[in-house]
Amino acid sequence: MGVQGLWEVVNKVGQSRSLANLAVIEGFEKDPSGNAPFVLALGEAEAELAHLNRYEIIDAVLTDDVDALVFGALRVIKNSSLTFSGNKSNPALDSEGKPSKHHAMIYTAEAIRKHPEVGLTRGGFVLFAVLVKGDYGDGVRVVGKGIAHGLARCGFGD
Repeated sequence: MGVQGLWEVVNKVGQSRSLANLAVIEGFEKDPSGNAPFVLALGEAEAELAHLNRYEIIDAVLTDDVDALVFGALRVIKNSSLTFSGNKSNPALDSEGKPSKHHAMIYTAEAIRKHPEVGLTRGGFVLFAVLVKGDYGDGVRVVGKGIAHGLARCGFGD
């Protein structure tokens, strides 16, 4: 589940990219033998992966869950499965504008912070997660995603 409503807030910033383009052109594949290095973290691993991403040990976090952004990941690749419930309303699109299993949505902390309608910092993400119901608590009863996002954008999480 993650943090309710947070994908909806950051979806404005995501960029649909070809998975082949990510692996070859942007340098995610660093091993010339073709065996790209990766880290598999089991369970609630978003915190560990976000930490590794912040220190550039891994290039990105591939996940279904928005929590990686809350934990400070700098680059998140959203699971590209077309059957994943979160992708039905915002699927990754190919160059023709059609949903594609060969594309994924990419989110960067910098783009999220700079986007005029989103404007979330790491502290803003944490405040949003605390205020809205999610994996880590019931949130504040009278605060929904709109109020949480507004407070975070005003800098109350920083």
